[in-house]
Amino acid sequence: MATTNKLNRSERWLLSILVLLPTYLIRFSIFGIPLNLLDILIGCGFVHCVIYYRGIRVSPAYRIMAITFLLIGLVAIVVSDAKLDALGIYKSYLLAPILVGAMLQTIRPQLQHILQALGWCVLFIGGVAALQWLTGYGIPAPWNVGGIDVRVTSIFEYPNAVGLLAAPIVAMSLAWLIHEQRQKLFFLVVALVGTLAIGLSQSDGAVVAVVAALGFTLLFTRQRIVVMSIGVLVFAIALLLPPVKTVILLQDSSGEVRLALWEGTLNLLRDRPIFGAGLANFSTVYPEYKLDRHVEALLYPHNILLDFWVELGLAGLVWLVCVLTRFFRRGLQGKKYRHHLVLMTGMVAMLVYGLVDVSYFKNDLAVVFWVLLALNDVLPNTRKE
Repeated sequence: MATTNKLNRSERWLLSILVLLPTYLIRFSIFGIPLNLLDILIGCGFVHCVIYYRGIRVSPAYRIMAITFLLIGLVAIVVSDAKLDALGIYKSYLLAPILVGAMLQTIRPQLQHILQALGWCVLFIGGVAALQWLTGYGIPAPWNVGGIDVRVTSIFEYPNAVGLLAAPIVAMSLAWLIHEQRQKLFFLVVALVGTLAIGLSQSDGAVVAVVAALGFTLLFTRQRIVVMSIGVLVFAIALLLPPVKTVILLQDSSGEVRLALWEGTLNLLRDRPIFGAGLANFSTVYPEYKLDRHVEALLYPHNILLDFWVELGLAGLVWLVCVLTRFFRRGLQGKKYRHHLVLMTGMVAMLVYGLVDVSYFKNDLAVVFWVLLALNDVLPNTRKE
């Protein structure tokens, strides 16, 4: 009985971290060291887990993924000119998410409980977003303009942060509804509230990501041929609609900014192909390569492949490709096992959105990414329960 109580306490701490992912917005300093509440929760939770389980038990594959990633990050700090900022990024985007994944593999809670915790996070974010839209209160400039152009930000500093976190969780909720029979009402509410939040924030990338992820998970149903046919038809019709076509083909103002950003980033990488700009150093180096038509000051290239290459060098890009290849290969080997499908659906949403935005280098997103990696690694790789 004591062991069960300890397990329950550890699991509750882990699930609380997932519910409270946005607490990274609560920032402060201790002895001059910049911290945030999410870092503290993760650190304390990890120590708690180590004490109760007398160590951390992770799979060999997870250990290799984590150690190589941390070593790549250390090299990226060394080559960076912004070492203090790089250390902060290393702590929050590399080390802390890996600790969450290690806790998860040690505790091994049910997938349903993990998804429910993430679902409660989305319900809170969506509730605040709806309240903002109804009252107009708390929306920062320039997104607080009146009329149809208003974009809610919920508790975040900018609208796309809503879609970036909500998209993979909404996608996994939809996949759960399709492939599972339990807790359907809860995940239906999460999917609806999350979709509402995405719509109110006008995160076009999140919409595309959720649709793509939904199409992916439907391919593993008996209606796959119908789904593929409808998908091709919808895409063809979308290209005939000027407003949708401009978004898909990056012909709107946002798309033009990204095209210019990517071109400038590739110019940077031609000069620095091995190490990139270094961790947290892109905004310092990029002005040398920025195109004249690109006027925005951005922290990342807004493409997951370029993000990893610029921040962590060529080794970081290779690491990402290898890890994702293993992730989907392992999931597809057990494609009849519905839990793998749920995880792959969430990763598809992150990757699709990551084609046009920063879907990893953000506190909450990095944790979600490593949660998916950790879960995929411990789920039975069979076609049986």
